[in-house]
Amino acid sequence: MIDTTLDVAAMLADFGQPCTWSAAPGGARTAQAILNAPGADLLGGQVISTEYEILYATADLPGLASGAQLSIAGVNYQVREIHALDDGATAHATLEKV
Repeated sequence: MIDTTLDVAAMLADFGQPCTWSAAPGGARTAQAILNAPGADLLGGQVISTEYEILYATADLPGLASGAQLSIAGVNYQVREIHALDDGATAHATLEKV
């Protein structure tokens, strides 16, 4: 059996950056997360929109939910949606700047 937990931890250590959830139950919590900001063309290329998202280990930010406030590299975001990936060890959260 392959231990994907070690793979996820290594990936986050190599490519992640600190992500702080200041209103976490029990106090602020900081974890490594990979921030992506892909652009999307809208209205036939007349508008370019950025869709912010993070990939993180669910054990590092347990209970993170829609509406939560995060800070990454000094920029504040609000969680829009969260989707567990594969076995639930990692999750993908879409964000919006606040």
